Formats: sequence, C-alpha cells, structure tokens
Amino acid sequence: MRLGTLLLRDAVIGLSQLEEALRAQILYGGKLGTNLVELEYIDLDTLGLYLAKVHGVPVATPARLEAADPGTVARLGREVAERHLAFPLGPEPLRPEIVAVAMSEPRNPERIAAIQLQLDATIAPYAAAELRLLYYLERHYGIERRPRYLRPAEAVAPSASVVMDRRRTRPHPAQVAPIVRFEPKKRAAGQAEARRERPGSQGAAARPGSEGGAARERPPRTTLQLAAAAVARAEHRDQIAEAIMDLADGRLGAAALFIVRGTSAIGWRGQSPRGARLSGAAIEKLVVPLGGSSVLQSAFDTGRVHLGPSPAAGRPIERTVWDALGVTEPPDEMLVVPVAVAGRVVNLIYGHGPGGRPVAPEHARELEELARLAGEAYTRMIQAARIERMVR
Repeated sequence: MRLGTLLLRDAVIGLSQLEEALRAQILYGGKLGTNLVELEYIDLDTLGLYLAKVHGVPVATPARLEAADPGTVARLGREVAERHLAFPLGPEPLRPEIVAVAMSEPRNPERIAAIQLQLDATIAPYAAAELRLLYYLERHYGIERRPRYLRPAEAVAPSASVVMDRRRTRPHPAQVAPIVRFEPKKRAAGQAEARRERPGSQGAAARPGSEGGAARERPPRTTLQLAAAAVARAEHRDQIAEAIMDLADGRLGAAALFIVRGTSAIGWRGQSPRGARLSGAAIEKLVVPLGGSSVLQSAFDTGRVHLGPSPAAGRPIERTVWDALGVTEPPDEMLVVPVAVAGRVVNLIYGHGPGGRPVAPEHARELEELARLAGEAYTRMIQAARIERMVR
C-alpha cells in the first residue's frame, strides 16, 4: 500500500491535504512525505512510522540515529551516503555481523547492493524520512542541505516537539541570506547611451570584460516547436525545466530558472554567459527574497513578462543572480517570464541578451509561449497524479 493511501485509511490526513501535498511534490520536488511535513500535515516521527509500514522494515528512531557508530559512518563515506540518501546506524545489537542502515528507499535492491559493497557487510535496512536523513548527512558528513530542504532546526532535530496545526497550509519559506545593497556601477560617459543606440552592434558585444565572445556566437539550441513538444510529453518537472533551458540556450546570453516557494525564489537551473549549464547544488544555492524591488519581483507581482531595466537603483537582487551565473558586465535590460499554475506563479525564467544586449522581442515571445505551455503541463501532471491516486 502506498504512503498516501495508508495515511488516508488511518485518517492521519484528509483527501484535500493529500492532494495539496501531491501538487507541491510536482511543483517543488522532494518525496510525498517531505511535502506533507513541510505543509505541517504530519510530523517527522509519524512519517517515519508510516514509512516503516509501507516498506515493511523497522523505523530508524531518533534515539538510534543519535547513537550512530562513528566507525561505521566513516566506512560508508560521504559519496555513497549522499548518492543513496542513506545513513549508517552501526552493527545490530544481537547480530553484530549485520549493519543497520537508515534509508529513504529501504527496499531498493540497487541501493542496498551498493551500500553492502561499500561496507563489505550485509545490511539491515531501516526506514527514515528524507528530511531527517538530510539533517544527519549534513551533521556527520558536512553535506550541505540545499535550500529546497531547509526547515527550522527545531522541526528536524530529533529532540523536537512539533505541534501540528492542520489548518495551516503554507510551507515554511526557505532561509535566505540578508540583502546586501550595492551602489550602481558607474559607466564611462556616453557608454550607456551608445549601448542603447546600437543594441546589435559588434562594438556592444565585444566590450572588454563583457560576457560576449563565445556566448554571442551560439545559435539557438532548439526551436519553439521542439521545446513545446518536449513540454507536452513531460512526465516530470525536470523535463519541463530542461525544455525551458534548451529554448533559452542561444536566445539568452545568461539564464536562470527559479522555483517560487513562499517568500523566496530558489535557483533550479542556470546557464552561464559562455553556455555552461548549471544544475544541482551549483545553482540551487542561489536563493533570493521576494518582497523587495527587482525584475523578479516585478514579474512575480504582476504575473506578466518583465522586459526592461530593474526598478531598483542598486539592483542588489540582480547582482546576486549575476554573481551566481558568472555575469561580469551587468546588462541594462533584463527579461523575466513567469510560469503560473491556476493563477499562481510557480517559476520565474530570468535572462538577458548575449553580451548584455536586450533580448530580441521574438525570443521573448517564444519564451513567454513556452512558459504558458509549461503551466499547462504542470496542471496536466497534477491532474494525472489525482487520477492515479483514485485508481490505486
């Protein structure tokens, strides 16, 4: 029996709560249980107990996780622990030749085989919640949790006493660093005017220190038709992200795709001015607050495309994005395209033209159309998840 079905059967959650968690899982990733905890519909201890029931294995209790054997932790190693989302507990008390390991997928034969090979021992899988495992991987191996999985410390620590109020439905906002404000970068006299007068000139693209060069010469990677087809057949959020980045490649000089959660925009995919793709921790550490003044804020507030300069004089948010993407010469004009589901912005596509030039209007229209199709694809995937739950 699946986790959601079991929780419904035992009246731990309601149908509307399960559907909201499924929606969050499609939009933000993570496991279903993780989203249920983030929505505060269940706590970590309850989730652990039900994961153990689903998988038919013991639960890794907070006490057992706290008492993990340091020698076994060292033997498993950071790389294997991170790859398989597993945390070793140590030898079983009555069977010391067998090693207990807490896992997010305790019935996955490939993961079990890889862990046994690394430890050179038979393992006894234990069930543990994704959020709790990430907490211990960070604590013992120094594997930094990505902003997607950051929650208040008291909700993750094993000694926590979490009081759940099911009337609350908003997830915790991701933790963000304080905003550092910068003064606008001064340009040489007439430089900005010359750029606006000759947006497509060779001189504007070949400024010393700009990110022109190879980025300026890249042709579009794909067509709108091909990208739209990829979105139409997408079965996972990552496929939508890749289609968006493929369309941006060659149309934008640098690009970033954000997930909007609570009061923050969290990096999901990125592309440097020279065409290098950024994913995983390299871009997910980029977290900017929503609530100030920026091109991202403009598109988020209006739900419409922003094409133009930043409304903020110092452009602190934009500078954070540029630093993460490796942009050396700030552009005057930027494009931000929102992706919305049921009128709610869930993604933001940021970019500017090659060499810092303005984005071509036809390229902006193509990205806007793909964003519209991405919103429809998310809706289709959410509906499919509901149907699948009903027939199982």
